[in-house]
Amino acid sequence: GVVQTADIPFMPLLEEGREQHIFMESKYELHEKYGITKEIGQQAFVLVRPDLYIASAVFEENVKELKDFLEEYLVKVDGL
Repeated sequence: GVVQTADIPFMPLLEEGREQHIFMESKYELHEKYGITKEIGQQAFVLVRPDLYIASAVFEENVKELKDFLEEYLVKVDGL
């Protein structure tokens, strides 16, 4: 089945005036959907847009794919 972000509990945090969300899951549905195992040491990064759409999900060893994905949308600022 499809996992909707609305079905996953999250906790809003305020840090330096910016709202952040931490998504938690207890049934590992997202893990299964994206092929992430519960093995110790395996990490994955999931990029969630502000509208809670999952834009990208990659394993730690493929983090360059996430960087390449972001470079398609982000604008470089001179001097930073």
